[in-house]
Amino acid sequence: MEVTPQELSGRHTWDPDEVLPGRLRVLREAAGLTQRQLAHQMTLAGRKMHQTTIAKIEAGERPVSVGEGAALADIMGCGLGDLITEPATLQAAADLAEAFAECARWERRVMEQQAIRDVAAAELADAEDRLTAARDRAHALNLQIRGQTEGRAK
Repeated sequence: MEVTPQELSGRHTWDPDEVLPGRLRVLREAAGLTQRQLAHQMTLAGRKMHQTTIAKIEAGERPVSVGEGAALADIMGCGLGDLITEPATLQAAADLAEAFAECARWERRVMEQQAIRDVAAAELADAEDRLTAARDRAHALNLQIRGQTEGRAK
């Protein structure tokens, strides 16, 4: 079997621009995201996109900038290199996609729980403030009543 110069040098023999569209689709589907949802996530990440943009990227009809690729990788829960390299086998690709999808699901779950925690912390702080105000009022009323009763006793 003949070894190519690229293999000897350790350089890749695939075109990352050709790999990314398919890898993105596989990872997006494994994460359970629609093209519209991914576009929305990209917009939230500061890279305004529409569903049609994602469709064109996945079809290989629109190039992806490095910044967009990094944002896509972040949303998918993987590294940029994972979007532009082919796994050795289809099974490895499926396993990797599922692992990244699981990461993305847990990242969303963590963010949801953090939001719940933040709301609960705000509600707790409000309740503590109201308790302090109620105690202060009760203490003031108690002092007022004592003053009135002591004034009558004299």
